[in-house]
Parts: sequence; C-alpha cells; structure tokens
Amino acid sequence: MHRVRFMSRLTKSSALVFGILLSLSIVRLALFNADSPAYCLDNFADPKGAQAGRVTCDTILAATKEQRIQIVDMAQKFARGAALGDLWRAEKCVVIAAANGQSVWLGESSNYKFSGNDPEKDWPGSQDRTIRPPILAWLLTDPNANKLLTRKGVSIGGAVIPGPLDLSDASNLGLLRLNYCKLGDVNLSNATARLIDLSGSKIILLDGTQMRVNGDLYLNSIVAVSTLDLTDAEVDGNFHAANANLKSKGDSLILASATIGGSVYLSGTSAQGMFRATRATVNQDLTIIGSKFGDEQCNGLQAAYAVVKGNLWWEPAVVGKHTELDLIGASAGTFHNYNVKAWPHQNCLFLDGFEFSRLAPDSHATETTLKSWLDLQPDRAHDVQFSTKPGDFCDTYEAKNHADIEAEYPNPQPFKELAGFLRDSGKDDEATDLLIDEAQEDLDADIAANPRNPRTWAEWIWGKVACFGYSPLHTFRFILFFVGFGWVVFWIGSYMGLIVPTDKDAFDEYVKGYDSAHTRRPPVYYQLFNSFFYSLETFLPLVDLFQAKNWLPNPQREPQAASRLLRGYLWIHIIAGWFFTTALLAGLSGLFQK
Repeated sequence: MHRVRFMSRLTKSSALVFGILLSLSIVRLALFNADSPAYCLDNFADPKGAQAGRVTCDTILAATKEQRIQIVDMAQKFARGAALGDLWRAEKCVVIAAANGQSVWLGESSNYKFSGNDPEKDWPGSQDRTIRPPILAWLLTDPNANKLLTRKGVSIGGAVIPGPLDLSDASNLGLLRLNYCKLGDVNLSNATARLIDLSGSKIILLDGTQMRVNGDLYLNSIVAVSTLDLTDAEVDGNFHAANANLKSKGDSLILASATIGGSVYLSGTSAQGMFRATRATVNQDLTIIGSKFGDEQCNGLQAAYAVVKGNLWWEPAVVGKHTELDLIGASAGTFHNYNVKAWPHQNCLFLDGFEFSRLAPDSHATETTLKSWLDLQPDRAHDVQFSTKPGDFCDTYEAKNHADIEAEYPNPQPFKELAGFLRDSGKDDEATDLLIDEAQEDLDADIAANPRNPRTWAEWIWGKVACFGYSPLHTFRFILFFVGFGWVVFWIGSYMGLIVPTDKDAFDEYVKGYDSAHTRRPPVYYQLFNSFFYSLETFLPLVDLFQAKNWLPNPQREPQAASRLLRGYLWIHIIAGWFFTTALLAGLSGLFQK
C-alpha cells in the first residue's frame, strides 16, 4: 500500500515538473523568435552569438577595464587630430570590442537574422550605428593601436561606414570582419590580411587589386552595386561569394590573374554582369551552381587561359540570352556538365583550346549530346567579348555580322578533347563520328562561302575517301571495290583474248589459238595469267606478282573498241591504286586529319 502511494506521488510530481519545463521552453522560444526591438535589445537574443563573442554596444559599454580606457584615449586623440571631433558612441564600442577580441553589433540585436540588420533596408543614420572611415582605418593600420588588439582582429556587424574606406597598402590588417554592414567604396589594393569577411554587407565598390589574404576571403550574401575587383589578388585559402547579389552591369566580379590557393564558390550568386577570371589560377575547385544571370547585359563566365586544378562546375540555375561561357585556352581537372538547361545559347560558348583531364561521370557522354554542346560555338571565329558595339551580344553577333570569307574556323581542339574522353570511355566509334561530323560541318560552311575554291573540293574528296583522316579504314572499302571490279573486268578481257603476253615468242604462240579460247595457251615456260592477282598487282603500287610485266591489253585485237576500253580502264585502275593506297597510308599516319 505504501509503495502504491509513493509511486502515485512520484508520478504527479514528475508530471508537474515536466509541465513547468515545457511552459518555460515555450516562453523562451517565443522571446528568442520575436522580431521586435523589445525582445532583441541585448546579445542574449542570439545565444550562439553570445557564445561566439558577438555582443551589442550596450554590453560593451557596460564594463570598464584599464585597457579599454587606454585605447579609447588613443582613438579620441586621433579623431581630434584629424579634425573629426569626439568619438561617436559606435566608434567607442568598436575600439573597445577590438581590444577585448569581441564581435560588436551596432544594431538592436547581435542576431544577424534580425530584420533590423538587413543592409538592404533603410537604417536611421545615428552616431549609435555609424563608424567614420578614418577612425576604422586608424584602428586597423596604426601600429600602436594594433598592439592593443587581440589575435581575433576587428569584427563589426550592423554598422554604417559611409564614404570611402581606404586600407590600401596596409601591411597587416589581421582578421577583418565587416558583416551585414553598409559600406561605401572599400580600397584594399596591395593590402595584406590574415582573413577578410564582408559577408552580408552592402558595398558600393571593392578594389582588391594585388591584395594578399593569407587565409580565406568571404563575400557570401554580399550586395555589390559596382564591381568587385580582385585583379592579381592572392588568396591562400578559399574564396567564398555564394548567394551574393552583384548588380554591376559591366564586370560584376574580376579575378583576372588572381591566384586562389583553395576553391572558388560562386553558387547561388545573382549577377547582372560578367565573372571575369582570365588567366586566374585556382588550385582546387571553381563552383558555379545555382547562379542566376540576367537577360539585359552580357554576363556569364570569362575564364580564358584560366587554370582550375580541381573540379570546374558550370551549373547555373538561370542562363540569360547573353550569358557567355568562355573557356578559351583554359584547363580543368574534372569538368562537370550534366545540366542541359545550364548550357549557353547558340554562339555564346567558346571552347578553343579548353583542356580537361576527365569529364565527370554524371555529365552527358554520348556523341549526340556532346555534338549538341559543341555546336553552340560560333560557326566562325570572332571576338565578341571585346566588341564596343552595344548590340554585339554573343547570341546576335553572328546574325548581324556576316562571316568574312577569310575568317578562321573554330579550332577543332574542343572536338578532339571530347573525342579523347569518348575513347577513354571505350566509345571509339562515337569519338570518330564526333570528329567526322565536326570536319564535315566546317567543309559545308567552306563550300557555301567559296564553292569555286579547288582546295575546298580536294577536302571534299578527302572526306569521302578517308573521312578526313579520322577513319582511314574507310578507304579500304574503295580498295576492295577496285580490286574486285578489276578482277571481273580482267577475267572478261582474258576470256575474250584481249590480254596477251608481252614476250614476242609467247605472244606468237598465244595468238595461234585465237579461234578457240580453250587453245589459247602461252608456252609452258611462261607465267600464266591470273585475273585476281593481275588486278591486285596493277592496283597496288610497288607490288610485283609477275603479272603486269608479262601481260598487257592488246589494243589491236578485234573488237578494237573493247580492247581500247580495257586498256583505258587499266590506266584508271593503276591511277586509282596510287590514289587510294596513298590515302590509306596518309590516313593511318594521321598527318592530314582536318
């Protein structure tokens, strides 16, 4: 009985405790998810941020330490010397937080998901949220100020930094994080830093030419009004610009001649302009997945002569009418190309000189699909990329500017590159068909442009005889036909007595039997006639089977028309033999592949 009462009380107590805990959890969840200043006045609205050192300005100013007073005095002295007056509240928070190794958020909350931290929205301008660029530049570059900073560097969120922020030629910026901030022009040219993170911020222009980052460079979810220029930059780690919104209608992102020690991530990024990575070096992967390109301007990826040592992913979610994929002279480890919807429009694909070690297994790997991919290249070589005419987009250039007859054809190298992949995959026949189709299309275009050119028709014959050198055994069919046809023709000529011995005594003996085919016999010492070996020997150059030197058509034999016709065919037979045998050897050598 006592055990039953005890168990009953224990059950009721457990239920009461569970109910209290559940109620507290619901209240706490409601408070943390409330998107209102009343519930986000301190860093505890962002518990993970509190653990990571993200705090609000109120929390920073609530504590006092000697080191903080020292760095504030130094900053105040600089501000007055620069005719900036007293430090603003936000500036005091930043210098104190930097000395403590904390990430300070100047908005109402340190939670970056809070709507008041969205830089795309209008923020009220105040000294509580604004940092004047000279103050921040002093904090990052002044040697005496740097001595008071921790290894965590400077980390600011939700700030307004108006006007140009000039950090050019800074020798050691350390770790710089400006997240979800409103920035003007930022100049980082020739600067050196351990890590730079501008994720979530809105920026007018970024000049990072010849910048050196010893770690990673983060521009995730950034909103850029003008160009992000990283020409000749060196980033030892990864470059992240995923989910960015790049609004520049010229070059949205420039990585020309840049060196990235890790990978480049541009997934989910929206761009009005071009990603320019000409002659860039990426030691790992270049990833463009889920990106969106508009229709109004010329955009896409220009990576001519770039080197991507890992994977090259080209899988944008939206491809505009003027979106280019320029891989002229570029190289990649593994090329991923499985989404047909991500292919550029006609004339917007440039692949001359593009090389890759392998094509990803999930990519289209049949002759038909690869041929469709390669056919997106322009029919004639032209330089759309550097055209100054506003209407010269890649998809309309060919229709507006008729091809010059003297223009060069597209380099067959891309076809050979993909054909090599097909061969490595055990699809030799498909590889050959791909190369033959490419050569035939070039020839058709050449005939249409200049039908009277003798060279064009010589190439036409070469294509019919040896499939432009890609299938030399195709020539063997012609050889078999001529040898077989000659076998029949010469047998008929022998039966009619039109082929006679070349030796005088053998000829006299042979013609005695002209009245009957059964009695036409050469002397017993003379080589007998064999129509098959006669056809084979006269067709193949430099082959001696003792037939051609001992037997020839007699043009004086009645009927003379048949005799002369037989002699004429022998001449054709010999010339065809030289031609097709030479074509076979040339095709096998690969010297005359188109």
